[in-house]
Amino acid sequence: MLLSGHTFAVQSLRTAFGLLAVVALWLCPCAAGAQSAADTEQQMKAGFVYNFALFVDWPSNIFKTDASPLTVCIAGDQDTLRAFEPLKAKKIKGRPVAVHPYGDTVSGNPCHIIYIPTTSKAEAANLLKQVSGPGVLTIGDVEGFGGIITFYREGNKLRFAINTDAAQRAGLKLSSQLLKLAKIVTEKDVQR
Repeated sequence: MLLSGHTFAVQSLRTAFGLLAVVALWLCPCAAGAQSAADTEQQMKAGFVYNFALFVDWPSNIFKTDASPLTVCIAGDQDTLRAFEPLKAKKIKGRPVAVHPYGDTVSGNPCHIIYIPTTSKAEAANLLKQVSGPGVLTIGDVEGFGGIITFYREGNKLRFAINTDAAQRAGLKLSSQLLKLAKIVTEKDVQR
C-alpha cells in the first residue's frame, strides 16, 4: 500500500524518534555497559535535541552567514556537555553543529539552542530570563519553566511538551510533524 506524503512524513518522523535509543548509543563514545542511567538519559536527550532541530526553522537573519554553525549551548555540568559533544559531527539543515557550555564567549557564536538540565523550576526560570530571545530554541527538564520544549517522564518513557506561545515569541517555526508528537502547552498552562 502506498502512503500519502503526509502519512509517510509522520510515519518517518515517528520512526526517527523511535530509533533515538539506538542513536543515543551510537552517539556515545563509551561502552554502553559502563554508562550510568543519567549518562544514557542525557545521550537520549541529545538525540532528541538533534531531531528537534531538524524540524525547526530559524529566522534567516539569526545566522551571520550561510555557513555559520547552528550552536547548541548547554547550561549544565561537564557530564551533560559530554553527552552532547557527538552532535559536533552532525549537520542540521546543511549547517555544521557547534556545542558549547552556556556562557562561553570564546567561540563568538550566539546560542540557537539552549538546553537547561536543571530540576529547579526557579533556577530554570531565572536562566530562561537571561537566554530567551529571538531565534533561540529553549529546552529544559522542568515542567512549566516557560521554555519552548520541556522533557518529562510518562511512566518509564521520555516525552516532550512544546509551548507554542514561547515558540511564536522566539520567531521559530516548528513543523506540524513535530507538534503532532508533542504534548502542546500554552502560556496559560505554564502559569497555572
